[in-house]
Amino acid sequence: MIFAPFLVLLISFFFGMSSSSAFDSDTKVGIVSQNQSIVQPLKKTEDFDGYKNRAKAEKAYKDGDISGYIVVKETSTQLVANYYGTESLDNNVKTELFRVLNTQQQAFNLKNAKLSEQQMQSLSQKVKFTEKTNDKKLNASDEKNLKTATFWILIFVLYFLVAPSWHRILPVKRELKLWK
Repeated sequence: MIFAPFLVLLISFFFGMSSSSAFDSDTKVGIVSQNQSIVQPLKKTEDFDGYKNRAKAEKAYKDGDISGYIVVKETSTQLVANYYGTESLDNNVKTELFRVLNTQQQAFNLKNAKLSEQQMQSLSQKVKFTEKTNDKKLNASDEKNLKTATFWILIFVLYFLVAPSWHRILPVKRELKLWK
């Protein structure tokens, strides 16, 4: 009975390690674009792999080499990026992507700008980005809620394992004069 709290801690440690490794994925995101000024800066980071066409990116996604892929297309006035994957993009990956896309959008806006009111609207144009995810896997908020719930359940179980053993140990400590 004395080892029960340690056993529960050991089990919770292994459960926590296995769940964190399952959720923390270091797989890359594929980027598909004809514009090399978008692909090159992203390929320099650890999070992105460049692909020449959507078919190759989709094959890599299905093979499990990448966690998803982004297709960037240019319309006459705007860059449009669509993400395809099973789970939402990590915030750091999304921030890096938006930094590069917004830089390219600004260059695109300046190139298309006229000396009029239209120029001001063109300069303020932002990247249009949509995410299409598969709901079968947990998203970041579900992951956080699951970890929080697991933590509180383990605390609750540990309390009820330790509290009864404390009351059994107390009389022994009194007899040994370790407790007054």
